[in-house]
Amino acid sequence: MELDRAQEWQKAHALLDTLSAEKLTAVRGLLEVMVEPLSRSLAMAPVVDGIDVHVLLGAVSAIREMRRTGPQPLVVDAPSEPSE
Repeated sequence: MELDRAQEWQKAHALLDTLSAEKLTAVRGLLEVMVEPLSRSLAMAPVVDGIDVHVLLGAVSAIREMRRTGPQPLVVDAPSEPSE
């Protein structure tokens, strides 16, 4: 039976708690390598070229979701006709 995410986190934390400082540093380095380089770089920089990184990360997440689910129809609110 596959463990759920919460159990995986608990097991990982229990293992991390037993590591020496040197081994913990090595594991952290491995995890950083496993994280997508763009996300890691953006997470470390609060502003990139005047753009709030959190806004940029939200856009990246939206694009990833769109790629996962496929393109969705674009809904555009047409301006209303001016009343006379």
